[in-house]
Amino acid sequence: MINGPIASGKSTVAQALGRRLRQDGHPTAVMDLDELYLMMSAKPMADPQVWSRARRAAAALTDCFFASGIEVVVVEGAFWDESERAPFLDALTWSGSPLFVTLLVSYDVAYRRAKGDSGRSLSRSPEFLRRNNEEFLARLGPLRATDLVLDSDAQTPQQIVTTILSRHSPTFADLLLAIPRDDGEFERIPLRPRPFYSK
Repeated sequence: MINGPIASGKSTVAQALGRRLRQDGHPTAVMDLDELYLMMSAKPMADPQVWSRARRAAAALTDCFFASGIEVVVVEGAFWDESERAPFLDALTWSGSPLFVTLLVSYDVAYRRAKGDSGRSLSRSPEFLRRNNEEFLARLGPLRATDLVLDSDAQTPQQIVTTILSRHSPTFADLLLAIPRDDGEFERIPLRPRPFYSK
C-alpha cells in the first residue's frame, strides 16, 4: 500500500515498484484508488461513501489478482488513518498483512509537482493543496509506528523503491508480510498468497 498526501509521488512510486518487481520475476498488479473512485462517481472526489466503496473494491480486486496468479498487488491512494484503512482491510480475504508505505512531501515540493502536472485540476490550487498537506500532517503521528515512512522530497522514486525492497526483502512474501514490531524492525512471515481465504 502506497499512502500519502496529494503530489507525494504515490502513483510514480507504485508504478516504479511494479516495474521493478516484474523485472525481478514477480507477476505484479498496480492499482490506483482514484481510478476506482472515478468508476463510481465524478470529480470532485469528496464523497466518503464512494471512497469507502472504492477501498472495498480495491480489496476485492486484490483477492481476485491473487487468485489469478498475481504475486504482488500494489495499491496506491489515501489510507491516512484507521478509518480509511478499515474498509480495505475488513473486505480483504487474503490472510496476510499488507505493508503500508507512507510518503512524505513538503508543501513547496507538492505544489511544484502539482503545478507541473497538466492532468490535475483542483489539486493544482495552492489553497486546496496546502489544506490537504496540513490535514495529512495532522494525522501522520500514528502512522510512524506502523508504516514505513519515506520522504519523497529527499529521495527519487527509484531510491524509494530500492529502500522498500532492501529494507523489507526482494521477495513478495517478505515485502507484503512484513509486520512491525515494537523495536522498529519487521517480523517477516514467509507466506505466499492462496486463492480466496476465509477470515
